[in-house]
Amino acid sequence: MMRQLAAYVQGNCGADLHVLLASGFDAVRAPSPVTMPTPPQNPGLSFTGKSGELLFKFDRVWNAVAYSTQTATGAAGPWEDYDLTTTSRVLIEGITAGTVCWARACANGSAGASEWTAPTSAMAI
Repeated sequence: MMRQLAAYVQGNCGADLHVLLASGFDAVRAPSPVTMPTPPQNPGLSFTGKSGELLFKFDRVWNAVAYSTQTATGAAGPWEDYDLTTTSRVLIEGITAGTVCWARACANGSAGASEWTAPTSAMAI
C-alpha cells in the first residue's frame, strides 16, 4: 500500500521536488541508463627488460568490468585472444626476439563491449 501511495505522490507532484518532499516521502535519484563503454585510450607496448616480453598498457575505462586483449604478428591480424582481465596492463610473453608484436584492447561493460583500440606495435628484443 505504501508503494501505491508513493507512486500516486510521484505521479501527481508535477515533477516539483518541493511538493514531493512536502508529502513526507524522500526523493530518490532515478537510476542512470546503462551505457556502452568507450574504447581504452593510449594503448602502448613497452619492453620489460626481459628478452621475449612486452608490456601492453592502456588507460582504464570508468564503466568497464573487464578488458579483452589480442595480439598478432601483423596490423591486420590474425588476432589471438588473451584471457579477460580486470587490469589495464597485460604481460605478453614468449615472443621471439626480433619479432614485431601488435596488440589491441576493448573494454567490456554491462551494456556490451567497446570498439577495439587502434593496434599498437613494438619489437621484442
